[in-house]
Amino acid sequence: MLYHPFCIFADFESLTEKVSGALPSTGASFTADLERHKAVSYSIIATDVDDKILLLEFYVGENVIVKFFETLKYLSDKLMARMHRIMPLIARSDDSYDPHMCHICTKRFLPGEIRVRDHNHWGFGRINGLAHQVCNLNYRATYFIPVVIHNSRNYDNHLILKSIPPNIAKCIEIIPVNMEKFTMFSLDHLKFLDSYEFLDASLETLVQILKKSSHSFKIFNSFFKNEKNRYLLLRKGIFPYSYFDRMEKLNDKCPPNKEMFHNILTNSSISDSDYNHALTVFEAFECKTFSNYLEIYQNVDVVMLAEIFLSFRRTSMQSYHLDPVHFITSAQLMWNAELEEDSDIGYILEVDLLYPEHLHNMHNDLPLAPEYVLMTYDMSSNYSKNLCDEFGLKSTLPNSLYMNIETKDVYQDLRRKFKSILDLSNFERDSPMFDDSNKGKLGLLKSETLQPIKEFIGLKCKMYAFSCGNNIKKTAKGVKKSNVSGFNLNMYKNVLYDKLCLIQKQAAIISKKHELKTIVQNKIGLSAYYDKKFVQTDGISSLAYGHFLIHDNEDISE
Repeated sequence: MLYHPFCIFADFESLTEKVSGALPSTGASFTADLERHKAVSYSIIATDVDDKILLLEFYVGENVIVKFFETLKYLSDKLMARMHRIMPLIARSDDSYDPHMCHICTKRFLPGEIRVRDHNHWGFGRINGLAHQVCNLNYRATYFIPVVIHNSRNYDNHLILKSIPPNIAKCIEIIPVNMEKFTMFSLDHLKFLDSYEFLDASLETLVQILKKSSHSFKIFNSFFKNEKNRYLLLRKGIFPYSYFDRMEKLNDKCPPNKEMFHNILTNSSISDSDYNHALTVFEAFECKTFSNYLEIYQNVDVVMLAEIFLSFRRTSMQSYHLDPVHFITSAQLMWNAELEEDSDIGYILEVDLLYPEHLHNMHNDLPLAPEYVLMTYDMSSNYSKNLCDEFGLKSTLPNSLYMNIETKDVYQDLRRKFKSILDLSNFERDSPMFDDSNKGKLGLLKSETLQPIKEFIGLKCKMYAFSCGNNIKKTAKGVKKSNVSGFNLNMYKNVLYDKLCLIQKQAAIISKKHELKTIVQNKIGLSAYYDKKFVQTDGISSLAYGHFLIHDNEDISE
């Protein structure tokens, strides 16, 4: 696959207009509006095949989306013209390539096969390597311009689509999740992608990963080359979102107070070190107004996004010879990476299956082929049943199982019988379980707790808690992490045994008809209500829907 020569990265910021009105005082469920989001600025950067900056523009003011598309139109016209202008081959004395292997299919040339020199049509005409003639002919470009925005599906896309200029494109394509969220949309030759669909972590986390990998930050250093204090920007910036609720605040000459950095979504304040960092940036870069600080913050965000995603693209090309901008999600990318190249034609089968009753009890914990999901049932059940004749499945996640195994020493049983599939290198060196012979090997199992689980309370899938020593792990799908951090084991127990529903207040950003707003809601936090399987009268054991006992045994149904 050809590495796409150009990539555009963008980021938007909004002010948050406060919504007047008192919140409901009732303890029941409710949802109320707190803030409305209005786009006020964007930052956009375009890079070429050599990671050189072609353009970086920041704009703050009115009609942000209209200005954004004016810049995109100008930029995309220039880039498309360059893509259609093919550079002639230029042979150089320092060209280096394998004369015996096709660099496209990586197969060796056979006697009599026609070899050609494949060159970069968009760069400086340099030679990529030798290739089979047929490989070279099929090595074609796709003419589009990728526009990459981080977490755009949940935020930036709404700002764009709410205010998109009329008649902006002749051809519009959309891949939706629902009526509100779009995984990808394209306007003529502009293809809007969400980098979060490939790298599902915050920019702050991804920047830290890059720093640990000794990344050179070529784009960052190029853009901030004249700034002696640029080292201060090698991290995610600090921004007072709740403070910025009026355009007039762009002219404020002093940085906001620490209290103004309070995060409504997590109901938390920033640390002293983070606030001091914001003050240092404000002073070091001679910000005369809050608008100057916004520009630095947003430019750093978009430059770091470019660093992160371009690094990811090159890694993908090196590992799989696939460029992520030709895909829309990591799942689609990995599907193509794992396809066996053993045929010109591939098949995906969708079938209706009959499930014999004599298999119901055997498969009750993990029924085969539920909906359209591939389950690695054979792998899991074989290892588990070899370990112990009888086990009870306690909870499931998309890629893991929680099991109750009755044995004298589960650790020694695992080590003795399954050492070849275990990576035990994360145990303490003085632990009898420590073994670094499989350290770092892909596809092996690792201990998550490093010590026996004392207590486990599973309410339903993705809603459980367990304790190991002095450590407690808690999870509750749909509940903010800041709320989950306040849960304890007794809360999970009370919900389970007393059949309670625990109501929690939390804030979130939602969209309705692409109108973004911050809302506060009272909603169910913990609940033992489980409708994925048929729960029996003891309130714990369950049967998979379709199990013959549900229909044949009236005592269970009563």
